[in-house]
Amino acid sequence: MLDLSFYRYLTAKAHLAEHPGDHEHIRVKHALEDSPKLDAAWQARLQADPTLARDYRQLLEHERGRIRKAAKHAASAPVIREAPAAIHEAPAVEATPPSRSPLAGTALALPDHAGTEGASRSPLQGAAEARTGAA
Repeated sequence: MLDLSFYRYLTAKAHLAEHPGDHEHIRVKHALEDSPKLDAAWQARLQADPTLARDYRQLLEHERGRIRKAAKHAASAPVIREAPAAIHEAPAVEATPPSRSPLAGTALALPDHAGTEGASRSPLQGAAEARTGAA
């Protein structure tokens, strides 16, 4: 039953302490399947280990403080009531046809993916054909 990490258990308990009416939401958020059994197992472990119990209390208060601070910060954050201004698109640029490569017709020319010159040959095939005279 103690397969739930100490920190995960602690944060769930801190959230429950700060938001007591939110039990179902917290149970789902922290993936707590059987809260009463889990709580009983952790409480038994804390009672058996005074050092762990002391650390638990100290960390629980720290985590509760973090939750309160986050809630206070969220409450004081400005509320944006209108959508941000639309982002203007860049002006359309007229496409210019690519210029003929100075390497066109040589073994070093890259294949033309538009279906023209060398579309089915790799540069290495072109080099091999150039050496053998095959085309």
